[in-house]
Amino acid sequence: LQLNLLLLFLKNLNLLEGFNMLNTTQIDLSSVQNMIPEQILQYWNNVEIYEDDQKKSLFLLGYMIGEVGISQSSQEIKNKPILNKINFQGMSTEKLVRLANEVPEKLKQYGKLNYNENINTAFRIIFESNLRNWKLSNQENVFYVLSGYSYLNYILWKNKKKIKELFIKKSEQINKLKEDNVNVENYEKLLSEAKDLIFGKFKDYKKAKELLAKIYVDEKEVEI
Repeated sequence: LQLNLLLLFLKNLNLLEGFNMLNTTQIDLSSVQNMIPEQILQYWNNVEIYEDDQKKSLFLLGYMIGEVGISQSSQEIKNKPILNKINFQGMSTEKLVRLANEVPEKLKQYGKLNYNENINTAFRIIFESNLRNWKLSNQENVFYVLSGYSYLNYILWKNKKKIKELFIKKSEQINKLKEDNVNVENYEKLLSEAKDLIFGKFKDYKKAKELLAKIYVDEKEVEI
């Protein structure tokens, strides 16, 4: 953004001979792919409708809104207020711009901006480079925002399921070691902490996964 302002400033001073501001919008969108999670890129490749960059940008916006919604839900903020920012009947590009400006502030508020900074940058580059020739209807705009939102919730549901399955597996392994009179006091402490994070009031699946990873049991030791 600072470079954009610098270029505009130099242009206004007539210090950029032969410089064409229109050329700054000709961005190679493939250059932002490394800023987007691989699983999202794979999803787009498998779903033909996402050949359109406008849809991709809205998907990323919805993904970030999902991050805010999950944070609000984990803090027991009812009904995920971020969803009130979406007009489900349809949104113009002007309203999308306003919404896009609010999302980073909310991500920062809930400590999620660092994890989504690359996604936000990729979203803005793709969105802004298509803004002049926007073709999607107001209803389509909302549809693809909600698609990104729903995708994140689906991925998190899958991850939660895997973590719960991992918890059960570690529990069974520890119980088997106890039956063989192995001292598992440290493992039981980690398991108890992970259980609170998975099934307790204040859930943190990421931290629970990190705790479970510390419970390393040789498979041969617990063969039944």
